[in-house]
Amino acid sequence: TIRGLHTMLRQCLEQAVTERLIPYNPANGCRLPKKEKKKMQIIPPEKIRDYLKAAEEWGVLPMFYLELSTGLRRGELVALLWSDLNLQTKTLTVSKSVSRGKGELVVTEPKTENSVREIYLSDEAIRLLVEERKKHPFSPYMFPSPKTGGMYGPDCVGRIHKKLLEKAGIEEHVRFHDLRHTFSTLAIQSGIDPKTVAEILGHASAEFSLDVYTHVTAGMKKEAAQKISGFMASVGKGQEMSRKAYTVCRKCSGRRRFFTSGAFRSEIPFGSRLGQTEKSQNSPSEKVLKTQKIRLKSKDFSRIWS
Repeated sequence: TIRGLHTMLRQCLEQAVTERLIPYNPANGCRLPKKEKKKMQIIPPEKIRDYLKAAEEWGVLPMFYLELSTGLRRGELVALLWSDLNLQTKTLTVSKSVSRGKGELVVTEPKTENSVREIYLSDEAIRLLVEERKKHPFSPYMFPSPKTGGMYGPDCVGRIHKKLLEKAGIEEHVRFHDLRHTFSTLAIQSGIDPKTVAEILGHASAEFSLDVYTHVTAGMKKEAAQKISGFMASVGKGQEMSRKAYTVCRKCSGRRRFFTSGAFRSEIPFGSRLGQTEKSQNSPSEKVLKTQKIRLKSKDFSRIWS
């Protein structure tokens, strides 16, 4: 790509600057095209069973089950040895990766320091690996190639993945690396916290895992919409209750009570003045208007609650 070529040229020219062959690096001022962000795909959750069934028929179920349950990089997966598996602690140590260089398979250290990690496996993954071990008990490789007996090539595993997609009837364009993407998405959906997912994937931070690998599925969007709907409904109910309370308050008798030292002293209709006449409440049958005068001493005003 253009960005890849620019990176290579910039490094070459930077070395020329270091050796004082040129005064400055002309590649530093180049304006590069905007980096296109590829949209990652995942295997639809409802089709994962078909995918694993196809892997079982192909004879590679342990390999691809492990991939979907751990999110290993392709080079990390094919580089696994039986010595990396601890059956007692049910853990898998990831400490190397395989790549192809000049037509040969080369074993190197993982991509980053965080890529060296220990992953806990499920009981089902352990069971499948134990059965796989019985098929080739003398091979040091966890997933040896049936043709060569050595390690699988990364490209070969990718071709098997394409055949499994076709056999399972999965029309989505899902690359092998998207299996790692599928794992992280399903893990987040299952409630696993992002930090744990980042450690399993070998990332330095949870933010990177969420930005790069976590796919927002239609189900997650619907769930978010339902949560927002419930929140807005609760807000609407609160506003409705406030309006009802205000209406009741307007329709009430409108009496204001005065308390002095916690004891009831008297009550006055809202908006009335001292000495204003009101209907007597001594008896329901009594319809005599009387004048009620309330005299409050100056010392009582400091203790009035309205």
